[in-house]
Amino acid sequence: MKQPPFSIERHTQRDLSTQMTEGLRNAILTGFYKEGELLPKILDWAKMLGVSIRVPEAAVATLVREGLVVTHPGVGCVVRPRATSIWRGHVLLVMPDSTTVYHANIMSERIRKALSESGWLVSQIDVPHDSDGEYDLSRLEFALKHPVELAIVLASRSPIESLLSSSGTNFAVYGEKPCVLPHCVGHIRLDLEAAIPDFVRHCTEADVRDVLQVWKLGAPKASRALRKAGIKVTTWLLPEPDGLRPEAVERTAIDAFKARLAKGRDWLPDLFFFSDDYLAAGAITALLHENVRIPEDVRLVSIYNKGLGPVTWDTLACWELDSHTGGDLAARHILAWLDGDRRSPISCTIGTTYRRGSTFS
Repeated sequence: MKQPPFSIERHTQRDLSTQMTEGLRNAILTGFYKEGELLPKILDWAKMLGVSIRVPEAAVATLVREGLVVTHPGVGCVVRPRATSIWRGHVLLVMPDSTTVYHANIMSERIRKALSESGWLVSQIDVPHDSDGEYDLSRLEFALKHPVELAIVLASRSPIESLLSSSGTNFAVYGEKPCVLPHCVGHIRLDLEAAIPDFVRHCTEADVRDVLQVWKLGAPKASRALRKAGIKVTTWLLPEPDGLRPEAVERTAIDAFKARLAKGRDWLPDLFFFSDDYLAAGAITALLHENVRIPEDVRLVSIYNKGLGPVTWDTLACWELDSHTGGDLAARHILAWLDGDRRSPISCTIGTTYRRGSTFS
């Protein structure tokens, strides 16, 4: 029995049965499992992947509904001849080293749901990179050996875009900057700083005089707009958390704030602005522990993923990024391109919205 060309990753937030469904679907679509080929039995799948039998049961049931496989009593599960396919075409969601990121996962699921309901077969290809930053493109290269109507790159990465362009595959990119390579048919723009005007307006209304930005690496900055409004801005760059898990990010802020508060309070600004809502949650824990009142002594604003944010003592003033609404918007524009004459590029913007909360009243 040959080993499958995919594995189950347990350190991600993605459901195990979803991972197997995607892996088995890709293996069928790329020809690893041929039409008419008998697939391993449920118990064999469970042993090979190290999962319970519920995982392969759910995955096979999904592929039966999609028309890719058929079950025969007493025989097993067989790859169905492609001539009986019920799909209008194949769309790839390409996820570069982002499988643990909530926003990218929600975007992927919303796009998949909308396209699947409209008759398109959607599968996801994860593209990891090593410690040197080199991307493993082998799975994507394998998938591109078979017809793909459109690929959506869910985080802009040059090596992936170059491969898609050179293969002649139509693709669109989700990110802050557009791609100008041949065969790029669209840009789903991520505008993390869309909330800046309303945020700065609130700061001036509340007579905020100085802001301390608390960042992880790679965060967007509102410094220029704040300074233009006459507000002093300084930045505190925290150490990178030990991993991406929310509790690790929160602990980084707790430790940093406790250490700094132990030296006094003269450094406290009018307002803290955080690049991450879990950093904000950790800071709130440390501040309240030292009897710093919020918002009376200091105010807080954070970038915030709607639907994922930490539980805090009260509502958090934030730049809110709504992944569900963003995914639905992107799906509508992708479908318009797939169903239209395809001469107009895919083009839309997903941005943050400023939400007032009790941490900045």
